[in-house]
Amino acid sequence: MEFDRIALQSGERLDRYLAEELEVSRNSILKALEAEQIFVNEQIEKPSYRVREGDRIRGALLEREILLEPEEIPLDILYEDDQVLVINKPSGLVVHPSDATPNGTLVNALLNYGTTLSTLNTQQRPGIVHRLDKDTTGALVIAKDNSTHWNLAEQFSNRQVKKLYLALVHGRPKESEGLIETLIGRNPKDRKTMAVVKRGGKPAITKYEVLGTTGEYSLIRLDLLTGRTHQIRVHLRYLGCPILGDPIYGRKREKIQIPHLLLHAQILEFSHPKTGERVSFQAELDAGFTQVLERLGMDSLQRKGT
Repeated sequence: MEFDRIALQSGERLDRYLAEELEVSRNSILKALEAEQIFVNEQIEKPSYRVREGDRIRGALLEREILLEPEEIPLDILYEDDQVLVINKPSGLVVHPSDATPNGTLVNALLNYGTTLSTLNTQQRPGIVHRLDKDTTGALVIAKDNSTHWNLAEQFSNRQVKKLYLALVHGRPKESEGLIETLIGRNPKDRKTMAVVKRGGKPAITKYEVLGTTGEYSLIRLDLLTGRTHQIRVHLRYLGCPILGDPIYGRKREKIQIPHLLLHAQILEFSHPKTGERVSFQAELDAGFTQVLERLGMDSLQRKGT
């Protein structure tokens, strides 16, 4: 895994900063530092080096080789051709293997499915262009070859991919629609989570629309204009409307039974890498999310505006 970062904050140890920034174990950072695979302003530094704002930190991690095995995990396929595969990812499925989750991932399922996969990403992430959180459901596109992967990655980077989400939240925002523009960075009080910060974070933009409210709950559609870690979950908490079933940013107790995080990537739209035509895919909600909406009398709202 190669990386190249400009530090946006100062004062933290180099090993801790990189572990949090890259979302990897501190031990993997220490191994790369020991192997002199990480450079700060083109110099080798110790793990205890205190990062300064503006430092350029680049290098590569010595990834522990994970034996990728095909696993019989069902795929809900929305569309397939020679270039792309679009699936509806279920809750609980991790997208790619890592030290924490070496198997049982979408990649293992794809290997079992038998399609060709791009190889531009790291060895452990064939075909993976973008991710959804483990507990987030919905539409996700897979690249079958490197040309397709490069094209899609450019579209994501240039904000040419449309991503619409549905979230069931507590309360209701003050405005029925709006734009949330903040900086998102590591939570200074809990470095394992993300938060809206005043400085040192990355720009994050989310457009939202309240589709309806019943009692103390609202169904919200969100247009993700940037792709920061946990962006929607952090922004909705920032609005005072945490997502139901969110184990990190939500409420510790819910009044009603919740099957999982009620955040769903409903619509994914991009230009087809081969034809250039805009294509759009809609992923249906799973049974758990649908049942909660039915219980609240909100099931008809999910198709509003689609």
